[in-house]
Amino acid sequence: MTSNQRIGAGQFFLMIFLSRVVLTLTYSINSGGHTISNADWFAALFMPLILLIMGVPAFVFLHHSPGGDLCDFAFTLGTGVGKAVSLLYGLLFLLLTFTPVARFSFFVTSTTQTEKGEWFFPLLIMAAVSFGAAKGVQAIARTGAVLAVIGIAAIAAIVLALIPRMDMLNIYNPLAGGIREVGSSVLLLIANSLELSMLYMLAPHIRGSVKKAYLGYCVTAPLMLFLVLFTVMAVLGPYATLQLFPFYSVAGIAKIGELTNLSALEASVWIVGVFAKCALYLYFSYRCLSKVVSLPHRWMWFVLLGSLSAIAAAMSSDNVKKAQLNFSVVGSLWINAIFLIVLPLILTVAGAIKRRKQNATMDSMVG
Repeated sequence: MTSNQRIGAGQFFLMIFLSRVVLTLTYSINSGGHTISNADWFAALFMPLILLIMGVPAFVFLHHSPGGDLCDFAFTLGTGVGKAVSLLYGLLFLLLTFTPVARFSFFVTSTTQTEKGEWFFPLLIMAAVSFGAAKGVQAIARTGAVLAVIGIAAIAAIVLALIPRMDMLNIYNPLAGGIREVGSSVLLLIANSLELSMLYMLAPHIRGSVKKAYLGYCVTAPLMLFLVLFTVMAVLGPYATLQLFPFYSVAGIAKIGELTNLSALEASVWIVGVFAKCALYLYFSYRCLSKVVSLPHRWMWFVLLGSLSAIAAAMSSDNVKKAQLNFSVVGSLWINAIFLIVLPLILTVAGAIKRRKQNATMDSMVG
């Protein structure tokens, strides 16, 4: 990224927060076979500490990075290393691009009476996402910041509207199902915490305090998650397990004045969040893969990557069985471990060893 593509710390916070909000809205009972319960909102209380711990490898890496993003740093270790790392992260960001689109497409085709096929929504959404990604990170961040504020206000309005419908008898001891159930909920939340990948690509190009922005995210995102999950259980109780998309279901019975059935509002926040989130991830994919393979024109990248994402989203959202594969907890945990912890730490150590050798060589030359 060039200097004119820098974004503010506040924009970064709102983007990473919006990304998590989208995941919160897409919470489904098909999440790796996980069934919603009181253990989920309880697990959300542990997320601030977990997110802080998960952020340690990222800030260790950023401390040793010479000012570029993760792929730029990999190239300082050698061209082969740079291309290998760029390819891996380019594919990761491509996966993170089409997965939310697949989830939304599955949501629309499974909860509405649309006659559109499974190819319609992925193609439509990815066309808009590709255009947005091609405009660059500044445009995405500005749009995402506005959409994040709107999304926060909308979700807060839905939660407040549901307070009269809450029944505290539906809130029981979250440990009633045992520590194993809580642990399963915690693992699911960790598996859905890939927003941290944004740090490796954006942090060196942010004006302001990245640490404060991330700390804010560590507090506010789990709070939003807690409010949504607690509201679902307090309103629906055991019936929540029968709903394919629980928060969408409770939004359908919310009421603000003359406005009834706020499910359309929830779906609107979902789709604009998917747009901003996927546009940023598609831009990251372009940034990484363009370091490996050169195409004649920048727009060709977004047409290619957007088409691949649309095809992948359509193929993975055409039925419940494949949608469940999208929510694989074990697979997501491995992705978290490899791309957010292991590879960055390996690069950090390799960079430190290289600098030590260079310093030793310079010292010997001076001596």
